[in-house]
Amino acid sequence: MAVFAPRTCPGSIALAALGGLLLPTPAAIARIAFDSLRDGNYEIYVMNPDGSSQTRLTTNTAVDAEPAWSPDGTRIAFVSDRDGNPEIYVMNANGSGQTRLTSNAADDFSPDWSPDGTRLVFWTNRDGNYEIYVVNANGTAPTRLTVNPATDGQPAWSPDGTRIAFWTNRDGNDEIYVMNANGTGPVNLSNNPFFDVDPAWSPDGQLIAFRSGRTGNDDIFVMTSGGAVQTNLSNNPAADRQPGWSPDGSRIAFDSNRDGNREIYVMTANGAGQVRLTTQAADDQDADWQPGTDTDADGVPDLADNCTLLANSSQCDSDADAYGNRCDGDLNNNGATNAQDTTLFRQQLGQPSEAPTYNEADLNCNGAVNAQDITLFRGRLGSPPGPSGLAP
Repeated sequence: MAVFAPRTCPGSIALAALGGLLLPTPAAIARIAFDSLRDGNYEIYVMNPDGSSQTRLTTNTAVDAEPAWSPDGTRIAFVSDRDGNPEIYVMNANGSGQTRLTSNAADDFSPDWSPDGTRLVFWTNRDGNYEIYVVNANGTAPTRLTVNPATDGQPAWSPDGTRIAFWTNRDGNDEIYVMNANGTGPVNLSNNPFFDVDPAWSPDGQLIAFRSGRTGNDDIFVMTSGGAVQTNLSNNPAADRQPGWSPDGSRIAFDSNRDGNREIYVMTANGAGQVRLTTQAADDQDADWQPGTDTDADGVPDLADNCTLLANSSQCDSDADAYGNRCDGDLNNNGATNAQDTTLFRQQLGQPSEAPTYNEADLNCNGAVNAQDITLFRGRLGSPPGPSGLAP
């Protein structure tokens, strides 16, 4: 929320105005999304966790900011004022398919996805003050969760989907609260006379990182999900903000102005090894780490990857070689998809395929060996089992 609603002082807010058949969109491994002012206005970028391959995703004269990865790592929600006021948008991981989700005369900020990817939570002033809302991932059924005359902002969904952390000034200063996912049972976690904002859940849901002013400047703190053991991690005289956890919970990305302007940094989960990732004369901020792992290192997160056997209904592995049928045209298991496999594949055309074993020639695991499988099989010719050689 730093771009659209920069903090002017503790306790106050000032507004500033796929390719081929059923293939997942490729994405670099565990990238970090962020927004940057390097192009003269704020745009969404992504980079590798070491700061390399910084790539611009949005190209718009308006402000695009506050990126938030979907749980499967294939989409990014963000905020843009390209239609006159800040609204929630979503795009594919490569920047394509930019679509507006919210449409309201008021301002909508800081989207965050539910763990199942079906909904987004955000904060908005559409009721005259800032409240927490939830909306379906297609933009339908916006629903108000908080009802309080104070400001409620920056919601963050817990990894198990049962709770939402947020900050609020309902107690006279900004504190980190948590509530049930339906808006009931709000509880003050931080309980500190100084401001506490920017909550971010650890991937296992056991910890919440946040920004606090209790040291006289902005530092990144961490506490248990129940509010205990509040510990300063960044411990720097500059302003450190917007923590975001790595998928395995071992590191935290954040932005800091310790080198003269706002840049993206990363540190270990205990605050050690603080390293600068971006080096720009303009500001880089609002880092969000792509969730999930990539077991087969093909650049597609496991949850969206038919080459990796995880809980995905479109995956099957008839020969139990750890590659889903989609990424395995090697029907005779000799290490490559070749003329011998073509003969075997033709023999299976028109044959049924049933769970849980499936016909090995049923590359898309849809219950039959048909024309769709022909397209996929052709894309496998000459390739060993695995992510290489996917049909275009």
